Amino acid sequence: MKRPHVNFLVIVVVLSLFISARPALADTWREPKHRADGLVLNDEYTRAITQYQIALNRVGPQDDNARAIVEAGLAGALLKKKEVEKATPYTQDFVKTYKSLRTSKRMDPDVLIALRELIDAYQEVKIGRDTPYAVRRRLVGECSWRMLDLMELVESKDPHVMEWRVQCGRNFIGENEPEKCRQYLLKLLPKIDPHTPTYLLARSYVAAIEDGQGKPESLVKLRQDLRKSNSECETLLKVSEAKHWAGNQAQARADIEKWLAQERKMSRLTIDCEIKLDRMIVATYLDCADEKHAEPVIRQLLALLRKAHRSQDEINHASLELANCLKEQKRFAEAAEVEPKVGPGTPQDYAFLLTDEEKEAVRRAKSQAPKR
Repeated sequence: MKRPHVNFLVIVVVLSLFISARPALADTWREPKHRADGLVLNDEYTRAITQYQIALNRVGPQDDNARAIVEAGLAGALLKKKEVEKATPYTQDFVKTYKSLRTSKRMDPDVLIALRELIDAYQEVKIGRDTPYAVRRRLVGECSWRMLDLMELVESKDPHVMEWRVQCGRNFIGENEPEKCRQYLLKLLPKIDPHTPTYLLARSYVAAIEDGQGKPESLVKLRQDLRKSNSECETLLKVSEAKHWAGNQAQARADIEKWLAQERKMSRLTIDCEIKLDRMIVATYLDCADEKHAEPVIRQLLALLRKAHRSQDEINHASLELANCLKEQKRFAEAAEVEPKVGPGTPQDYAFLLTDEEKEAVRRAKSQAPKR
């Protein structure tokens, strides 16, 4: 049989073309990725998401660096649109890939930049009051979990990083997982400088959680240590704040009210201390959406702020809290009366807090309210 004629020159040319084309084919994700980056800068997030998805589809199966970079960008664009839950799987895969790249020492410096930008994207997510409370709480919790995952990748003892870790870990309590929070903080504490406020914060949360579990020893020791360098008022405030964040608002409030009654009876209560503790009581009510009981305490707080000649900013903040309490109780005319002003005759606009029906009710109430 006649052997087929082989043109070796043709084979060499074809192979050389194939080899030279491989880098180009491997990098085809870069063009849509760059387009997506530009669209994000122009706030065109929907189009950016499409381009990131095209880029992700072009990433080779072995190119972990490229996949991490593109997934971080895609998750960030989704977060800009407040599509938190859609961003989650991309963030989770980014975390998994990042750990693999770090272990194998194959990480591209651009992946570190992608990590920083993704952390920033989560920090910038704002879930407005127009979102139903249950949904808002779920989305805030989801952001916190993902932030925890990302912060764990940052090999830094920077105080700001540690503070973020503590604050994110605290959100386990909001999801009714205090034990998970306690374990997380106990693991984190040895990494925090013990001379920083962040260390005290983490320690106080652990102590308050254990107190709620029927183990008061840590909280007793914390209170003793606080008294060495703080007044009784400041000690009570710090312990009550820890109980509040540990989900035991009623006990935190009861402790403060008992101490206030005792100090008033002894005529030892200063106005500055009373202001601080009233603010804490207000926080315990508002965190439980109990505007009815928060209202009289806010009114008392406003009276104290004026008596103490505190700044207009402090008075405005308390006035806004009172206005919001009244709005939540559908008392719009009263809310219009106490709503703070930002300038001469210029009412502050808090319409974003309301539904369309409530906005109309506020408008009518303002038009009927007597001129001051």
